[in-house]
Amino acid sequence: LDPQNNSQLGGMCVEKQVYDPLINKDPETGEFLPGLATEWEWVDETHLKLTLREGVKFHNGQDFTAADVVYTVSRFPTGSSTGSLYAAFDPENTVANGDYEVTLAFYYPFSPALNFLTNGRAYIVPHEYMEENGEQALNQVMIGTGAFKFVEWVVGSHCTMERNDEYW
Repeated sequence: LDPQNNSQLGGMCVEKQVYDPLINKDPETGEFLPGLATEWEWVDETHLKLTLREGVKFHNGQDFTAADVVYTVSRFPTGSSTGSLYAAFDPENTVANGDYEVTLAFYYPFSPALNFLTNGRAYIVPHEYMEENGEQALNQVMIGTGAFKFVEWVVGSHCTMERNDEYW
């Protein structure tokens, strides 16, 4: 249930309902569309600046901010599903430029960066929740910004979610 540590199809299907990507992709045209990031621009060959959507809340009521993006990127090197796949991302030099702007850093020019940000493995997780509850927290209770809130998952039986009435 942890996007940076899950490679199981069933988990990915649930995650898609609970989390949001920074950038969406139109499945018919391939056009990149706003998600949690409303705008993006390359500052140079190894830095991508994102303007983040304001007013978004995680399911636990915490505000979504640039700190959550920086925290999520910091998990890429150690995530079992992101460690090698997201090796171009440079977490140490990724910075928040205020609450609603972040500059992602890369170790080298990485042309598929926007595509990687649409992938479920890059779904944004809440840093405060993770710091308070530990790295395994999402394996028990998923907290995202998505259209549905996680209620319970009985492995081999069912997964229950409810509508997120606060969805942006």
